[in-house]
Amino acid sequence: MISQIINKRIIVAPLCWGLGHATRCVPIINQLLEQGNTVAIASDGEALSLLKREFPKLESFELPAYDINYRYHSMIINMIRQGPKILNAVYREKYTAKEIASDWNADILISDNRLGFRSKYTKNIYITHQLNIPHPSKLLSIISSRLHHHFIHKYDECWVPDDEGIGSLAGKMTAGDIKIQKHYIGIQSRFIKKEIDQDIDIAIILSGPEPQRSFLEVILLAKCSEFTDKKIVLVRGTENTTRLVVDHDQLTVYDLLTSLAINDILNRTKQVICRAGYSSIMDLVTLGKGAILIPTPGQYEQEYLAKELDGKFGFQGVEQEALESFLI
Repeated sequence: MISQIINKRIIVAPLCWGLGHATRCVPIINQLLEQGNTVAIASDGEALSLLKREFPKLESFELPAYDINYRYHSMIINMIRQGPKILNAVYREKYTAKEIASDWNADILISDNRLGFRSKYTKNIYITHQLNIPHPSKLLSIISSRLHHHFIHKYDECWVPDDEGIGSLAGKMTAGDIKIQKHYIGIQSRFIKKEIDQDIDIAIILSGPEPQRSFLEVILLAKCSEFTDKKIVLVRGTENTTRLVVDHDQLTVYDLLTSLAINDILNRTKQVICRAGYSSIMDLVTLGKGAILIPTPGQYEQEYLAKELDGKFGFQGVEQEALESFLI
């Protein structure tokens, strides 16, 4: 458990698949630092950039990129077609982790869904909320889950960012047994609820792999043009600084922001629109904010969450294909 780790040298490494894995590591890193541990961060791409902005004084390491993309609508097909590339990245990641752990004299490696970030010379902890991977096909769900368990079981412990039982947000995804120690570490959020004036009408928080992040951005920017009387903030969730041309005088656009800045925006907004990513859901529940949840097409985990949480906690699940006719 997190509270039992004191005075250790720890490297925390989230997967770069959108920003959710990185953002939910922020409160974990903060707690580890508060307990007197020495912490370093490791990842790639925008996830590493985010953590370096959050923790500019911590040592950082770059890991091999999985470089997952969404060429096909089905996530299963995407993963199968990119399987050799991902396995190659996992192999290189394992070698890199061994080198980093040895050079940095690490005691513990913490991997958030990075399948190869472990070393036989350290204690290895794996973070995931996907012990059971949802899919419309029960057979594919079983196969995918067992494949994930194959990698999970190479670690010493599994931390589940959820509450156990009736308070669970992820539902059946975090239920069930595995062969290593499993600890529910509770809802993890980098945000703090504040009672302040709500002077923003709509906050759009985007993230996730391309090209789906950009597809949703185009759709929502078109919707924004229908609300010229509303104050809207768009956080694009990308380092791609391509200039957006928008006919909306009250729209403010940011590429990436620190946790402190997004915390302020979310506390000030009346309406949130975002992907149905699990980390985003944990953040919103922590803030007591409802939202329009838009699952990434073909990402069955998000489709499951949007459906299961529809009507709960102020959430409304809306398919991306239905957005053009949806009234915000």
